[in-house]
Amino acid sequence: MLVERCPVPFVADESATRPGEVTRELLNGAANAVSIKTARTGFSHSQRVLFQCDGLGAEVVMGNQIDGQLGTLCTVTFGAAFKSTTLRAGELSNFLDMSDDLLAEPLEIVDGRLAARQVPGIGIAIDPEKLSKYRLDQGN
Repeated sequence: MLVERCPVPFVADESATRPGEVTRELLNGAANAVSIKTARTGFSHSQRVLFQCDGLGAEVVMGNQIDGQLGTLCTVTFGAAFKSTTLRAGELSNFLDMSDDLLAEPLEIVDGRLAARQVPGIGIAIDPEKLSKYRLDQGN
């Protein structure tokens, strides 16, 4: 099978969003790594997928669903919580293509790294002026 002969990781993405799908993709030889996207699977299912990958010896890549900064911060925080999710570069820079976001303190990639916030929880602080600007329920 091509996956076994190629040094480039074959990453299961849309086909491996639950532990059973992860098992199928990895044991059938369709992939040797899995992309975890917390916007798609939330923290609970993401953790289950991660533990399944760890148990099967598969690498994990943290990714996103074209998330803004808020979603990216959630993924970074989840990824920072586990050793196996910090071993490989993530797919987390889509927010750079967006002209604005709601975070009071914008994310920064420094020297190729996007760090989790050093505060309790996820570290999300919404800028009230930006929120007001984008609200649809107040006629703005």
